[in-house]
Amino acid sequence: MLSRSDLVMALGAGAATLVDPRRLSPRTRRGYRLGLTALSAAGAYQIAAQPQKDEDGGEVPLPPVARGAIAAGVAATVYGSVRLGERLDAASFDWLTRHGVKHPRVVLAVGGAVLTLAMNALEKRQEKSDAVTR
Repeated sequence: MLSRSDLVMALGAGAATLVDPRRLSPRTRRGYRLGLTALSAAGAYQIAAQPQKDEDGGEVPLPPVARGAIAAGVAATVYGSVRLGERLDAASFDWLTRHGVKHPRVVLAVGGAVLTLAMNALEKRQEKSDAVTR
């Protein structure tokens, strides 16, 4: 079952995709990139904050410094790859436009939200499967 945070993550992915970075001023685009980076880092921190199961079935929390390191790593990765993501976004948008899609930005946003939900559902399914085999 998908959680509320899974739905929020999917809505966030879709909402972020509604923005066309090519139409932003350089200053606003920098803010957009930083916002995506901050949201990704916060999401990584939240995910890392969930206790992990140990060998005995107990729950072991990850220390805050480790959660911070994970979030920093995600932030660096996202910020380092955001320009490539913008190029891929532009190419996808242009391809959809050339093929007659009337609202390509909406199609990309819905696609991003659906893919996010699908990945979360697969992850939950894998966790359930792993729990059964322990």
